[in-house]
This record gives sequence, structure tokens and C-alpha cells, in this order.
Amino acid sequence: MLCINIALYFLWVRRNMQAVDVSDWRTRVIHSSLYTIALVVIVMSLLNASNIVFHGEFGPYFLACILPLLMASLM
Repeated sequence: MLCINIALYFLWVRRNMQAVDVSDWRTRVIHSSLYTIALVVIVMSLLNASNIVFHGEFGPYFLACILPLLMASLM
């Protein structure tokens, strides 16, 4: 459920941030790194939920809880 929630939040932020001017190279780097981190966290949460790599550890869950705070601080 957390993976679905983060993925929907990621898409919602992406859709709402389209009006932001990203002509500066620093802003582009920040946006691309934030979206890359979000995709990595989603993949880590999926792997944790399916018990493939992380085997139910707390780390991916903690990162998934911190990610919305990072995205909100950018906005």
C-alpha cells in the first residue's frame, strides 16, 4: 500500500510541478535528482514488500516516510 501511495504522490507532484519554470540548470538537477530518488524509493519499497532483497527491513519504509517531506520542502 505504501508503494502505491508514494507512486500516486510522485505522479501528483510531477503533474502539479509542470507549471514551474525549470530553465535554470540547478533547478533541473534538483528536480531530476528528486525524481530519481523517488523512483529508487518506490523500487526499494516494492522489493521490501515482496521480500526479495530487504526481507521486511525498516530502512526502505523509513525512506518512504521521509520522501514526501523532501518533496514538500522543494515545493
